[in-house]
Amino acid sequence: MEKEALLNPVLWSPSEERIKSSQMYNFMLYINEKYNLKLGNFSELHNWSVENKSNFWSSVWDFFQVKGSKGMKPYIEPENKMPGSKFFPTGSVNYAENMLLGDTTGPAIIFKSEDKIRKEVSWDELKAQVSTLANFLKKQGVVKGDRIAAYMPNMPETVIIMLAASSLGAVFSSASPVFGVDGVLDRFGQIEPKVLLTTDGYWYNGKEVNIVKKVSEIVKALPSLERVIISPLLNLDTQYNDNKFIQFSDVKQKFFTQEINFEPLNLDDPL
Repeated sequence: MEKEALLNPVLWSPSEERIKSSQMYNFMLYINEKYNLKLGNFSELHNWSVENKSNFWSSVWDFFQVKGSKGMKPYIEPENKMPGSKFFPTGSVNYAENMLLGDTTGPAIIFKSEDKIRKEVSWDELKAQVSTLANFLKKQGVVKGDRIAAYMPNMPETVIIMLAASSLGAVFSSASPVFGVDGVLDRFGQIEPKVLLTTDGYWYNGKEVNIVKKVSEIVKALPSLERVIISPLLNLDTQYNDNKFIQFSDVKQKFFTQEINFEPLNLDDPL
């Protein structure tokens, strides 16, 4: 077979205008100016990044304006050991702090639960709720390395507690409410979470799916849990006869604050 027959044709290439409007192109121009280079395309930029790893990662940090501390050079040590290389080995960063630096002019989260519920969370609301949840977690004694779990649909509250946990350096894990009890316990039983966020159910194919019974079984089977936050989606009239349980609305009211301190973390700390 001839060599030409083995080559796949190019199906699509970006226009010059599209290339020059990309972040990758802007990053290349930034590298050219910073290091007095004349890189002209992606291949040349890639080759430079491979040959100048420490400068490349330092430039990524600066170009994207990561909030934190890069620490001392070298920014990757050792350069050629994967796994084993440490990125910014003396630096520190907090994931939640960087996620909350977003454009504050539009909504931070737009949520829809099928065709039943739609709501938006503004950046100000998101920051206030993350600060409040972080305050609650801190009052429960949550510290760096503790585990926080969510047995939740893709709701704004799931994002909020993830950011609140990471602001403190806690490790976040989640499971979908479609998981059965055994599946949830297989996951959460290994990490022994201190706090659980969950709900009363979810919508699927236009129908309510009640998970209150499953939640009760999961909570009983996780002795590490100290508090359980309930964020209702279906708004079922459910009573929880355990002082571990607290409503999300009560957390927002009783622990409200707009102040938050972000724990500086090593770049290889678990998230």
